[in-house]
Amino acid sequence: MRRIVDTNILVRLSVIDDAEQSDRALELLSRHVLHVETTVILETEWVLRSAYRLGRSSVSNLLRKLFDHPNLRFIDPTRVGSAIALHEGGMDFADALHILGSGPRDDFVTFDRALAKSAQRLWLDIPVHLL
Repeated sequence: MRRIVDTNILVRLSVIDDAEQSDRALELLSRHVLHVETTVILETEWVLRSAYRLGRSSVSNLLRKLFDHPNLRFIDPTRVGSAIALHEGGMDFADALHILGSGPRDDFVTFDRALAKSAQRLWLDIPVHLL
């Protein structure tokens, strides 16, 4: 049986603001392989940025540490790893995940000028069109 974690577990592993819960999360991680849904890492980024007011660099570093941990298995590792890399390059993490969910023959359409500009700057293989 797989152990799939919630956002609060990843947050406790990233931000030690509740010592007892962080210790329990670390103990769980040391004893088990934990699986992470893409929506959970998306929410984790949002919590770190919004609730904890961490900047892009700090959030990227924490996401990278989680992604690189040998006992964390991401349900869609290629998409998540690429989204972290795009985030490190300046793209919004949620936008990166949305675009990377597109297939190789898809066009991604948006009203978001910043997203379209960021996608063009980062030379994404998936065409992003501003509507």
